[in-house]
Amino acid sequence: MDTPRAATQGASHPADLGGARHYDLDAYNAVIRARAADLDERIPASAIEGAVPAALRGGAYLLNGPGLVELGGRLMHPFDGHGFVRALRFDEGGGVRLQGRFVDTMAYRIEASEGTIRYRGLGTLVADPKRRRGGWLDNLRAPSSKDVANTAIVPWNGRLLALWEGGLPHALDPETLETLGHESFGSTIDAPYLAHTRVDHPRGRLVGLSPRPGARATALTFTEHDGAGKLVCRREASIPEFTIIHDFAITERFYVVFAAAMRPDPKAFLRAKFGLGTMIDAVGLDRARASTVYLVPREGGGPALPISLGRSLFAIHHASAHDLVGPDGRPIAVVFDSCCLEEFEFGREFGYRGTDRRLDPGIARGPAGQLLTRLRLDIEGRRAKAAPLSPYCVDFPRVHPTRDGYGCRYVYGATTDVPGVSFPFNAILRVDCARAEAESDLAAASTLWAPGDGRLCGEPVFVPDPEGDDEAAGWVLVMIYDGDADAATTVLCVLDAQRLDAGPIASVDLDLLLPYGFHGNWAPAKA
Repeated sequence: MDTPRAATQGASHPADLGGARHYDLDAYNAVIRARAADLDERIPASAIEGAVPAALRGGAYLLNGPGLVELGGRLMHPFDGHGFVRALRFDEGGGVRLQGRFVDTMAYRIEASEGTIRYRGLGTLVADPKRRRGGWLDNLRAPSSKDVANTAIVPWNGRLLALWEGGLPHALDPETLETLGHESFGSTIDAPYLAHTRVDHPRGRLVGLSPRPGARATALTFTEHDGAGKLVCRREASIPEFTIIHDFAITERFYVVFAAAMRPDPKAFLRAKFGLGTMIDAVGLDRARASTVYLVPREGGGPALPISLGRSLFAIHHASAHDLVGPDGRPIAVVFDSCCLEEFEFGREFGYRGTDRRLDPGIARGPAGQLLTRLRLDIEGRRAKAAPLSPYCVDFPRVHPTRDGYGCRYVYGATTDVPGVSFPFNAILRVDCARAEAESDLAAASTLWAPGDGRLCGEPVFVPDPEGDDEAAGWVLVMIYDGDADAATTVLCVLDAQRLDAGPIASVDLDLLLPYGFHGNWAPAKA
């Protein structure tokens, strides 16, 4: 694969942006439906275009995502695909070792060995009750607790944690990627743990959340574990509404929870329970009610503080948050950067249309784009002000990992190179939030790079320069997927974060098409 080419802001590529659909359906399906296999290969420095920066050598880029989404000729919702962890380890000579391994869950062992869908998932049934006689009964009999461990990967306490929404993390050996079993941190977490965690670097803590949604309230359990895996803080709270939470944020003083106004469908829940529908179809947004952000004090107890957003919004992913304090040192507001949507339809993520149809990412876009939005949450007045930070739609936001919760100027994210178009991602960008607030021209605060030729971009991971004091000093690592039948491959690109639009300084062509990954991380070299 040739080095991906840079694209200027607003550029048009005739191959993929010439019409209303800026993607190739065959190539897109090839990427999302690609089937993974165990990997252990070495890519010498001589095969890498450009040079891997010396500061990255000894570290590893980690990525998790579904590596098996199709069984027995039937397509699962990508959320129900089995977790496949990839590790690209940069050696001291400038080469790369590529490893890949499925998370060895019970569901993976059964479905992979039998070659068919045996578990009900979040968006997938064992059998289609509309097309197969007795299909509802097959669904009813099938286990519904499908452990997929397919969403995120976090290095902590000498292990890798493969995370997802519906259960405990799985611990993996950091060198071999072998699955060691569930991780409960000594039985200090005993409920489903969110795929998204936060790391409070100044305190050396991994912060997690276990939400338990109910019809009229959602219970929240926050836990903080130190670098040895010891529980140092546990905080219980409750918010007086049903909501679905995928991500949260932290500040020095608060846990920040975005509660979209949602409307559970009791009939749809019953249908799902009895095998006639899926759980993902049983929820929707309540456009008649305003959404709320809750601030839960990290220390000292006290109730969750509700701050109304004044309108219905939905957010899947958040960039970061930080406190604003008054002259007396007390917090007066929280600044919260989140990827906000005005509308969202559950079940169509990644263009899913059912087990017997091709994915179509056009249906995943929705009528309104997903905008990186700065929410200023006034604690005393319980009011919020919202302002967009970029004209480009943003998802998979990432920030400087040691500054999360304490104020981040830059946000990196996946986007498209057409403002207002949210999916599929064919570019990455950096947003200078301070400049976006100070100037009226939001485009000037966004730096964009697109690989071109209909290639898909994954989540950008920012790796700070260990010798740099500037928040912007470092590198952005991103997977680029090319599903073209004649040149299908995956490339890991390394970009200088301060010159993102200049394109990669190193491109590692893996010479195979890997499945699309969800969330990644960086494991620095051992001291």
